[in-house]
Amino acid sequence: QLVPAQELRSVSAKLESLLTEHGRRAFGDDGSKEVRFTFAVHELDDTVNDFVAKETGALWQQAAKLAGTQKLCVLMDRGFSKDPGDPETHWHRDDEAVGLPNLHEGIRTVHAWIPLVAMDKDFGTLRYLLGTHRREYNWFETMLASLWGWEFAWFLTSRVEQDDHLQFGDVAWHDGWTLHSAGSNKVMPTVSIPVAAAELPIGSIARYSISWALVQMNCSQAYGTAKSGVGIASMGVMRPDMIMKSIIPVVMAGVLGIYGLITAVIINGKMDAANYSAYSGYAHLGAGLTVGMSSLAAGLAIGIVGDAGVRANAQQPRLFVGMILILIFAEALGLYGLIVGLVVASTAEGKGKGLCSPYA
Repeated sequence: QLVPAQELRSVSAKLESLLTEHGRRAFGDDGSKEVRFTFAVHELDDTVNDFVAKETGALWQQAAKLAGTQKLCVLMDRGFSKDPGDPETHWHRDDEAVGLPNLHEGIRTVHAWIPLVAMDKDFGTLRYLLGTHRREYNWFETMLASLWGWEFAWFLTSRVEQDDHLQFGDVAWHDGWTLHSAGSNKVMPTVSIPVAAAELPIGSIARYSISWALVQMNCSQAYGTAKSGVGIASMGVMRPDMIMKSIIPVVMAGVLGIYGLITAVIINGKMDAANYSAYSGYAHLGAGLTVGMSSLAAGLAIGIVGDAGVRANAQQPRLFVGMILILIFAEALGLYGLIVGLVVASTAEGKGKGLCSPYA
């Protein structure tokens, strides 16, 4: 795939200056240095940002074609500079290296490797183990993998291909699951910029946030109600006249469920399929987790304090005020989470503009 040479020249010049200013070695200063690099280059310069993340650009359009969707988000980009004498880059899969399968099972990414100088094998171009992007394997590969691991099976049943004679303006594409490496650089410094793009399951993330908020709230309410109810029932056998006075912990536990309902309604109202970004999705997930986990902690505290408190209050009525104060501070934990969650959920849309491509 080719991209306009004029765009590449401006990006190349910017990237070289950025690597000089911000670049650092990949694996420390203990003799195992590999490449000079910097992450998230598009955040450092508008020219690089337009080239990498602009939806109308040639790079974006080709990535969308390969991924089979226009709903892309640039997950990461890096600037690399590999000097003469730098060793080979080890075999790896980009999606696995950054933990994407653990975050989003089944996610599909495409990666562009853009050399900003003309290159051949002496410069350390990429090598690919063909077929390793597949998710399904035949019986022979599966048998080998069960005995000696997938790495052995892949290298035995696949062949290695290496990019050669990449010209200024070329772009090398590969699937995020493809096993690949890079040879050692023998000639002169090279500069490149790998970019990873994918369609994130943003709608699912938002639904997770609603589920987390409601489920954790209900769990906290259920525990607080059940635990306090056991204490009230036990106390009521001896002091039935104090049952209604001791119902306060159950009421306070029930309020926690309302927090989850409020959060879920607000997040659901912000889910606009035509303009919902990755930033908003993760912000709403954080809001749901914040409210849910805070209220879960509050529910545990209310249940334990309510159970012990109503029993003790039946024997010593002067403990009533102290029990109420403890319950109030326990309830405050859920209220703190609700306040933070509402602020995050309500302001996510404005703060997230321009960080990730919206669903359009």
